[in-house]
Amino acid sequence: MASGEGNVVLEKFELVMEGRPDPIVLDLTQPPEEISKTVFSFKEGVTYKIRLTFRVIHTIVSGLRYHHSVTRRGIKVDKISIMVGSYGPKEVPHVVLLDEELETKKGVMERGHCKVQSKFIDGEIVHKYWDWAFNLCKDWE
Repeated sequence: MASGEGNVVLEKFELVMEGRPDPIVLDLTQPPEEISKTVFSFKEGVTYKIRLTFRVIHTIVSGLRYHHSVTRRGIKVDKISIMVGSYGPKEVPHVVLLDEELETKKGVMERGHCKVQSKFIDGEIVHKYWDWAFNLCKDWE
């Protein structure tokens, strides 16, 4: 896939989770090596939605998508792809709460450390790629 050409700048990735008063926030303006050190803790069996904050700089982008792939102990355990939509340039960032409601896995066998590879794309252009991780726990920690 081609690398992003600077038309879309993803600034913030948030997980709006059931049972938490505040969203879990990942600042994507940090250097990639700092983002990849980020580890969150999630409660098992919780529903959540993804909220993205991004800017469109030059021209309209169509077919923006959010993808992620989750691995645990080197084995792919989950993969999602969600349509974000089409957006034009404007002075203030777009803040989009994705419609799809997701759920964290549940059960003793699902708990533990997981790595996530996320990307924000349109067509063949990858506007942002980042790695992060989470620990799936019996309860909030």
